[in-house]
Amino acid sequence: MSNRPGQEGQSPYSPTPGPNTQCYGFPQSLAATSVGRHRGKYLVRHRCLVFVVFLAMAISPAALAQWEAIGPYGGHAQIITIDPADHNHLYAATKKGQIYHSTDAGQRWHPLPFSLNHDGYLSALVVNPKDSNELFATVARNFSTVDSAGDPSGDGGVYKSTDAGLHWTRVPSTRGWSVLSLAIHPVQTKTVIAGTEDGVFRSDDSGQTWAQVSPKNHRHIKSVVSVAIDPGNSRILYAGTTHLPWKTSDGGLTWQSIHVGMADDSDVFSIAINSASPASVLLGACSGIYRTESAGSRWLPIPGIPAAAQRTHQIVQDPVNARTFYAATVHGLWKSVDSGRTWKQTNPYPYIVNFVAIDSRKPQTIYVATDRSGLLKSTNGGATFTAINQGFVNRNLGRLVSEDLLYVTSMYDGDFGGVFATGDRGLTWALNANQDALQGRNIISLAVAPGAPNQLIAGSYDGLLRSTDGGKTWNVVDSFNKTDARNGRIYDVSFSQSDANTIYVATDHGLFKSADGAMSWSRNPAVDLNTPVYKVSLDRTNPGRLMIQTPRGLLISHDGGIEWAFLSIERTAIYDFAFSGLPMGRILVASSRGLLYSENDGGDWNSVEGGLPISRVDQILCVPGRPQEMYVLSRDSHEMWRSADAGREWTKVDDRGLEGTLIRFLSVEGGQPFVVTENHGVFRLDTPGNLVQALSQTP
Repeated sequence: MSNRPGQEGQSPYSPTPGPNTQCYGFPQSLAATSVGRHRGKYLVRHRCLVFVVFLAMAISPAALAQWEAIGPYGGHAQIITIDPADHNHLYAATKKGQIYHSTDAGQRWHPLPFSLNHDGYLSALVVNPKDSNELFATVARNFSTVDSAGDPSGDGGVYKSTDAGLHWTRVPSTRGWSVLSLAIHPVQTKTVIAGTEDGVFRSDDSGQTWAQVSPKNHRHIKSVVSVAIDPGNSRILYAGTTHLPWKTSDGGLTWQSIHVGMADDSDVFSIAINSASPASVLLGACSGIYRTESAGSRWLPIPGIPAAAQRTHQIVQDPVNARTFYAATVHGLWKSVDSGRTWKQTNPYPYIVNFVAIDSRKPQTIYVATDRSGLLKSTNGGATFTAINQGFVNRNLGRLVSEDLLYVTSMYDGDFGGVFATGDRGLTWALNANQDALQGRNIISLAVAPGAPNQLIAGSYDGLLRSTDGGKTWNVVDSFNKTDARNGRIYDVSFSQSDANTIYVATDHGLFKSADGAMSWSRNPAVDLNTPVYKVSLDRTNPGRLMIQTPRGLLISHDGGIEWAFLSIERTAIYDFAFSGLPMGRILVASSRGLLYSENDGGDWNSVEGGLPISRVDQILCVPGRPQEMYVLSRDSHEMWRSADAGREWTKVDDRGLEGTLIRFLSVEGGQPFVVTENHGVFRLDTPGNLVQALSQTP
């Protein structure tokens, strides 16, 4: 896990990392005020806290400055499961390591303190069936990376919580394991089985100590992506690998390959043992669903399921009706009422279903975790579903852009993402256009015409789009398709602030300009055809002045792009750049050496100080319409600063509520700051009273 706190949010579950990044939860000083479990209910300990909070509110408005997650909710969900002691208490998780919970059957989700670096992904989240305070989370290694601290063991391992997810500890002996699956015996709940890249491991003391029960360095019993324990005999284990299933009947002393009847080289994602008849087992694999009535001696492929739905992520048995099973596939949720012999799709929509959870008290109530559409709930056995994503978000978002309305784009969300808009600063979002409305494209750059909030232009990985109705309908810009960049990536798009008919487009084939509202285009001849242009910045006070960033460095033009000059900054990496509103003519650069400025077109560069650290900063924002106001973002240090006097003095912005997030972009609309985070959505800074006072953070 990272050195960052676990997750974002403003609930009492806001996280703080423990020492040495091994334990995650609340700081010791707040332990007495955390929310704890008591007889299946959630009670706030020490109610005198209410008086303390009230007193703080009365004394210090600045103390109330808090970043609030505002969506747009939904996205990719990997796991959903139900607290066995409280059917209204749910857990949900993403592959990237976000863990949420809901205490009202999914009406609202709150983050729990768990986060990962990019070198690992969450592979399992399991609740002890007899002690719902005990949770296990497993993390698999992404072997193409090493964690940010240079630790080759990374985030991999088995993590355990004994207080319903408020604090997490990685089991020391599992540090560095790439754990792909986990199962707890339904009766002997101290017995836990983990499937890893290196084989199968067993614990008989609730995960404290582990022993490998599969042969070490076995050629085939590796990459164990699913495990199951016979409910009547804990020595009988099944292991599904990325190359067919295996079984032991003697606790791991001997193993047998059990693949007769299966398609060769089938990834076995799920193993479901029939609770009423342990010899009856169902497998979910990349090649479909298989059934055995002989404990794996021979498998029968299930006919009638179309090829599009064969890849089966999970099979789960109805906890009340033993003959009923559900299958989570890449083409919807499927159901069997005859112990897996025949299957029907429960709902015609082809949801990509990753996980299924069934309410044991109301078995017609089903929850699913899906790609793109997030978390869904059915109260009629899967016939219909309702989205339950309020508070849950896992989206890949672009920059916020605004002109009366706020717009943000999401990528790879299919029917459930694309271009979102809000007119109430994030209280509600409308999906104005999904990927189908965007002609199948993912948007990576977006701009709104000045003074015309319904006029938008968007760049994608393969072309330029335009909307004239606030992003609800989109058309490919045919005139741009006649240029050399017609099939290229469009990194940035920008309208001239003095003439909405003038549009600049930065592509991997150079810089393009239209002076007639996108009717025709010309490539800037000063930039080579095969030279990418990553960003364009326009001077709001001088329409002919602009800067672009290329692999060769920064270039500046004073005549609308006819002539260009290089801005030389030696031994410095440049991450962002802008023209300052005040003083006019100043150039600002966010760099590896902090925020730099030049007042003679790059002839000389100086560091901006006034309380701003001389260290890497990634974004510089000069607030439109407020020439004195500036913001700076450092992603690595998770810090933001604000200046109200054109950069002479800087104040650190309070980041409470952003714990556990990675900030990608900072924006300001109507004087209110917003940030776009990686996977956690958009956050708004709620600042009662005086904005400057509320933004101030005492060191």
